[in-house]
Parts: sequence; C-alpha cells; structure tokens
Amino acid sequence: MNNPDSGAVTGKGLVINFAVVQNPLNTRDRVTGVRPWHPDAPVAEYVEGLPEEVVWAVGINAEVIPPERWASTYMKPNDFLTIVPVPQGGGTGKTVLRVIGMLAIAVAAFYTGGAALEAYGAVAGGAAGAGVMMAGSLSLNSSLGPTI
Repeated sequence: MNNPDSGAVTGKGLVINFAVVQNPLNTRDRVTGVRPWHPDAPVAEYVEGLPEEVVWAVGINAEVIPPERWASTYMKPNDFLTIVPVPQGGGTGKTVLRVIGMLAIAVAAFYTGGAALEAYGAVAGGAAGAGVMMAGSLSLNSSLGPTI
C-alpha cells in the first residue's frame, strides 16, 4: 500500500517524533525520541512490537487514530506520534468508579481550597481543601464499599 502523499520523496534523513507513555496515570513516565520517516509506512508499522495484551491509543499531532485506521494512515516528516496504554477496569466496575470519583473529589478540593484561600487566607484554604478530600473520600468509600 503506498502513501498517496509521498510523491517522489525518498524519506532519507527525515524523521518522525514519538512518545510512548508507559503509565497513563503518570504521563511523565514515557520514552521519547525520533525514528526515521518512511513515506510508504503506515502507522501500523510504527506501532509494531507493542505488547498485544495492552489496549493502546495512538495519536498523530494530537489527533487520535482508531486501530482500524492504523494500516491506512500515513505520517508526514516531523509529525508527532503519541502512544498511550488505555487503562482497563480491574475486576469490577467499582474500581473504575472509585478512580473517577477520587479524581472528581480532588478537583473539587482544589477549587474549594482555592476559594477559601482567597476569602479567608492560607490556613482556611488548606483546611477547606483537606475537609473536602476527607468528606468526599469517606462518602465515596461508604457508597462503593471496601476494596479487598
């Protein structure tokens, strides 16, 4: 299959940039670099060798490319390829709900603490944020039950 955009370009000396994120919850845990650009190589060839037991999300220049398009999507020189593992549920739906709930509580605590900081000062801001985290965590854990 040929890249319709490749024309007479040989690809010699041209590269693509890449980042492979190892942990989707910590995007700093990643490997970055450059690879030679090949005009006739679809995205599928650049992602060969990834562990098959992991579900991967692939993007080019921040546009997500679904797996069914990996074999028909081509990159251009200097494009940025991002590869990220997609978190999967761990046993029950409660695990996923717990993670989403805790993220929501953390955001609420940040904004509540910030508002209290503006109105009442640093100590009140810290106390308000901590209070939201504690109350939210207790509420979430009591509604979802313990993890074993």
